[in-house]
Amino acid sequence: MIKKIIILLILILPLLMNSTEVFLDYFPMAIGEGTAGNINTSMIETPLFFYNPAINSGKIKSFIAYEHKFLLNNLTHYNSVIITIPVAKTFGIGLGYINQNIDNIPIFPEFPNNIDSIDFTPQGYFSDNAHAVYLNLAYTFIPEGYRLFELSGGINIKYIIHQIHTNTGMGSGIDAGMNALFYLERINFKYKGMLNYFLVLKDIGSTIIKWDTPNEYRDDRKYTAITGMGYSINIDAIMTKLGVEINAAYGNEKKIGFSLNCTYNKLVGIYGGINYRNEMNIYKISDPAGGISLYSNGFEVYYSLSYQELGFNHSVSLGYSL
Repeated sequence: MIKKIIILLILILPLLMNSTEVFLDYFPMAIGEGTAGNINTSMIETPLFFYNPAINSGKIKSFIAYEHKFLLNNLTHYNSVIITIPVAKTFGIGLGYINQNIDNIPIFPEFPNNIDSIDFTPQGYFSDNAHAVYLNLAYTFIPEGYRLFELSGGINIKYIIHQIHTNTGMGSGIDAGMNALFYLERINFKYKGMLNYFLVLKDIGSTIIKWDTPNEYRDDRKYTAITGMGYSINIDAIMTKLGVEINAAYGNEKKIGFSLNCTYNKLVGIYGGINYRNEMNIYKISDPAGGISLYSNGFEVYYSLSYQELGFNHSVSLGYSL
């Protein structure tokens, strides 16, 4: 019991003392968890605009998905929902929701003058509930005739509500993204597959969360710029599609990311990812993450597994597209 309390305190202290809305840094949807967030290209089938607001325009279709994560050996729960709606052939609207709950956080008495009298009996419990709602607008420019490329762009408008015990923080922010997709075999018959360059700007101008505490505390979530390239190719002989992405992030988040995915016969897929990131001014290679997916009659089922210092993360999502 004491060990669980200590782990919960370690988990919640950054939120209480120097929060930058870390729940936004988890990877929404199981395929995002399994690729360690390296899923910014428009070549994926799932329109995950949480990562790149332009992705929805690259795969405009009616789509709905729900995900649940069992984070850190089930110490905290996380949910995400995504809905995309095509308004026109080249324009789409998306709605997204992220939620993280940490319950039964103990309230201990003040530290006593006499260390020997420390009592680990909680005086009560409280919860931490974080919510974020996304509105996505995305557009694709498709040249007429025999096109060699596609250009797409999009924005996310997000609103955050965070409740810790009796205090509430609220704020809003904007993300923007673009994709340039090139059909290599149409440009030069020597090359096959598709090449995708992307640029994502998150928390443009900073996302400010204002708290109703006596000192009117403000969370200042600085901007992050992510850029990189993706490549995918269909291998018809074995009915397989391969995709790879490499990216680099600057600003609030500093990392180099890599992911790989493989889909066989549009029925089953495997995917994985890894990051080389800055943690407390020390660059470290993250533990690899991975997952598996199944596809049938418009339904998509994903399961991913990743690891952090405090435990394993299990992520499951179900989606359906028209």
